[in-house]
Amino acid sequence: MSSAGPLNCEDLASRVRAKAKEKGKGNATGSRKTTLVHARGASSSIHSSVEEDPAEWPWVTLADVSVGSRPVVFTSDGNYFFSIVGSSVRIYSVASGKVVSTLSSSSIGSSASRVAIGEGHSDVITSAILNPADPFQLLTASLDGDIKIWNFLDAVLLDTIHIGNPISHMCAHEKFKGQVFVAVPTKVKRKMGSISLGSGNTIIYRVSLKRKQASSVERARPSEVIRVGKTKVAVAMSISPSGSWLVVVAGNKACVCRTSSTDSGFINFVSPEKLTCLTFHPTEDYFATGDETGQIRLWYCLDNRLTVSETTKDRKAQTTTMHWHAHSVSSVAFSKNGSYLLSGGEESVLVIWQIQTGRKEFVPRLGSPISTITVRTNGETEEYLAGLSDGSYLFVDSASLAVNRTIACIRLDPKGTGRAAHTPVPLAAHRKTSTLILPASHPSSLQIFSPTTSALSELEISSTNRVSRRDEKEIEFARVDFVAVSPSGDWMATVDVRENDEEFSAEVNLKIWRWDSSTWSLNTRVERPHGPKKVVAMSFCPREAKSDELLMTVGLDGNVKTWCIKSIIAKETIIEDFWISRSIISSRSEIPSDACWSPDGSILAVSFGRQIALYDSHSNFPLSHLAAMDIRTIESIRFVGRRGRYLFATGRNNAVLWDLVTRTVCWHYYTPCTIAQALAHPHEDLAILIIQPFVEDDALRTSKVLFFGPNSARPMDVRILPFRFRAVDWNYDGSNNATRCLIGITQSWNIVACGEESWTTPTVQDVAREIDSTTGVLPRKTLFQDVFGRSAFADTPAIASSTVAVASDLSSGDRQASLSLFDVPAYLAPPLESMYSSLIGSFLIQPLEHTGPPLLQDHDESEDMVVDDEPRQVLERNRVVEDNELDSLVELFRKHSVDRPHGGHNVNGIANGVNKARANGVPSSDIQSHASTPQLPHIGKKADKTAQKFPAASVAPQPTASVPITVGKKRKKSIS
Repeated sequence: MSSAGPLNCEDLASRVRAKAKEKGKGNATGSRKTTLVHARGASSSIHSSVEEDPAEWPWVTLADVSVGSRPVVFTSDGNYFFSIVGSSVRIYSVASGKVVSTLSSSSIGSSASRVAIGEGHSDVITSAILNPADPFQLLTASLDGDIKIWNFLDAVLLDTIHIGNPISHMCAHEKFKGQVFVAVPTKVKRKMGSISLGSGNTIIYRVSLKRKQASSVERARPSEVIRVGKTKVAVAMSISPSGSWLVVVAGNKACVCRTSSTDSGFINFVSPEKLTCLTFHPTEDYFATGDETGQIRLWYCLDNRLTVSETTKDRKAQTTTMHWHAHSVSSVAFSKNGSYLLSGGEESVLVIWQIQTGRKEFVPRLGSPISTITVRTNGETEEYLAGLSDGSYLFVDSASLAVNRTIACIRLDPKGTGRAAHTPVPLAAHRKTSTLILPASHPSSLQIFSPTTSALSELEISSTNRVSRRDEKEIEFARVDFVAVSPSGDWMATVDVRENDEEFSAEVNLKIWRWDSSTWSLNTRVERPHGPKKVVAMSFCPREAKSDELLMTVGLDGNVKTWCIKSIIAKETIIEDFWISRSIISSRSEIPSDACWSPDGSILAVSFGRQIALYDSHSNFPLSHLAAMDIRTIESIRFVGRRGRYLFATGRNNAVLWDLVTRTVCWHYYTPCTIAQALAHPHEDLAILIIQPFVEDDALRTSKVLFFGPNSARPMDVRILPFRFRAVDWNYDGSNNATRCLIGITQSWNIVACGEESWTTPTVQDVAREIDSTTGVLPRKTLFQDVFGRSAFADTPAIASSTVAVASDLSSGDRQASLSLFDVPAYLAPPLESMYSSLIGSFLIQPLEHTGPPLLQDHDESEDMVVDDEPRQVLERNRVVEDNELDSLVELFRKHSVDRPHGGHNVNGIANGVNKARANGVPSSDIQSHASTPQLPHIGKKADKTAQKFPAASVAPQPTASVPITVGKKRKKSIS
């Protein structure tokens, strides 16, 4: 079973059952239930029971869109960064933008010498920092009360320190090696997947990372715990770069503590507004904060003369205020040198402040509100990494302030969708391209996701101006509620709604899109298809004939409308297709709640209150009526099976299955839980119910999946899932056949696939892997490349092919012997200097000697250069350069090039202002023995005298094979 999520399925199921047993609510956790079955003409009732302990259903996360509220952490070299996602930490490559490893419960080492350290975090991770004592170790803290030490290079868990209470923040400094500062909240509340620290307080501790005693206990206690002080609910916590000050932001106070005397507690400095974020200056002892009103303050209160005798009193500090943001500031960060301050928030604008002058620059229209800001430094280069609320990351160049690259993922952020719990969520499968159509972070758009290739694209359904709100009232954007794709895959229908306070001003649009081999293009737009009322259901007719495609919409105006394609000839040659209204079905007094097509498209079933009407899809002639007296209001109806013999109807707590051939009720099922979704398999006689047991604890909200056949009300199978669905549908395999697997969007806006036969497999995002230090590194440009550009001979295919050829010539024994040098840890390997020659020698071969005609031929010096019509051929370098030649070159450049003076312009071969005995910084004896001074025609008598004083020496002939020579050409004689 392959699963991913914030909680362990087995642990969650046991906690649900224990909680229900304690409160005497067996039906809430899947214990024994009573089901009543009604059959027409039957005189007795049959009772069936659901198994007390339902089995867990395997599930895998296709896209986890959890957005971390904490800034990412870069490695010391800046080539990778860590992002917190639920109960795991993803390691991204800066160069490729892909996840190279994930630190989670599967990242457990199997060394026999390692003590038992338990598994990964079982709750949400709140902090991740690099170990100041070892830059190759990552420290993580979680609400489960554990601090875990990871070796992220080998993707193994080294140790676990159990605190015993949830941890909300953690920070460390190299001045306190082996110790960390943690913030422990007194109250933690959970609701609908979100976590709130409540209205309690936060206690700050200094904790040792060493175990209390050397034992094999899975979660050992720390050897030392020192209480620092207590504050209100902590929002951020950080240590100054010097390690002298600890600052905690809580409420409208900045709590300051001197690390050398933590027993004295905190000194509180008051802000007029509630603070939201914190960052320290990289070189000086002052910090910056952002508040809810959009103001940024620089605090100059870290003075060694501060007294701690009046810590109980609030103080005011000298501050500098900067204000541009209209809403709350979510993150602030200083640049590497501390000259600039970065800030971001709901406006989706990155603001760069110049500290000395107060001037500001902007990087606007980033696409989503900014959640975190981190500065990446790699040598002399600097980039700004903005983490957006939709889960994507943007790299901004510090020099040009342009977005260099983007790391995008599925954008299903609940903060950006603007959807309430009762609103429908669009979900459809485009079988023609094996993609999923999902809601986007902005409610007016849809995104198209491929589970196999992870390709992602976005389609804007309704054009909107994506600006932030000016007042406290939220902006009403158009929201896409429904999406449906035709069986042929050529058409897609969407319904977008813009709600207003007044009903007559509400906007409802039906849009039909056409697939143009690579993208969707708008074909027809119908404003208010059901007047001012909303659309509650929509689907295409399952007939695959392209010439006879129909669309059905159900509205709260009491009408069920069908739409068809009409073709016209435009400009005598072009045939244009568009959609028009075909027919209307309505009832006198009832409002339809749902409708569906039969598998062959010949029957249209419509539910009105407690009744279901069957119509002929061609003539709209009523065929039959079915009454469901056991269901107060029918919410969903579905045809079951490939032939459509059975009709499945569900209400809030009841489900009924009809046999349309015998006109009888096969069975009736009742549950005290809420029926959230009902599905019917398109090819098998199988119906499923997804019910939601009532659980008071929001953290234990689960779902049960019940499988029913046509002959019995007793479920064929019952499975439990540790989440609840917003939208769900059947999962199709690679051949576009519906399997017994589901794919859906959870309440926490994750995309999951459930079932043993799921064709999707976990990606690298769910796997812990070792990090290859040779990959994921951005290429650095040298100074020569900045001036002259990249070399034309760099990374050429010829070099790559020759390397492959050399590697293929190696014997398997030599190759294994060479690669075995890297099978040991770096600290156990011999020095690189001692094994360089043998290692390179095992991978390279001796080049062949040149046996052909001479490479350089003598030509008539008076003859001009003649260019032949033959193609140019460049000979390979075949001569081996010996070590003595390299030593002579090194000695030459060390003696002459390094000591070159920075003189003026050389006109006559002698540098201006330099003694004539030393021309160009080289003694005359050296010049005569190494170089010649050519005489140019425009040089005067002074040059002639100089030439006589320094006569030209003859140049020794160079080795012929050391430089590529062009064959088939005559070289022009040099001017002497």
